[in-house]
Amino acid sequence: MSRLKGNPTLATAHRLLFWFMTAIECLPILFKTMLALAPPSLYERLLALGDEKVEERVRLRMQTEYEEAEVLARSALASAEAPAARTLEAESRATGMVFEAQLDVTRDGVDRWRDEQLARSRHMNGTVLTKR
Repeated sequence: MSRLKGNPTLATAHRLLFWFMTAIECLPILFKTMLALAPPSLYERLLALGDEKVEERVRLRMQTEYEEAEVLARSALASAEAPAARTLEAESRATGMVFEAQLDVTRDGVDRWRDEQLARSRHMNGTVLTKR
């Protein structure tokens, strides 16, 4: 460094070499910045178009898988609902039959009770009439 101070030509050459190396180091950053400000190139547009196609395929695949799962779920639900509906219908019929049987038993009991009460009443009226 002390030799550079003594010789102005070497000092100038040193400074120019320093600035040249700095420019070479900074050039990729400047170039990339300028490319980002420019409109997209044909390659970049094709690359973006390819990415969009891939995204669209993935979205369609996911939608198809979702729809298939939905159809399978509906099918499973329908196959589970059918036996449940038949079971419910059978239970309703059985409950109706039990209810009808209980009504018949109750009607028979009421009819028997009424007949007994009428017979008792006739018997009592007959006794009362004979005692007079």
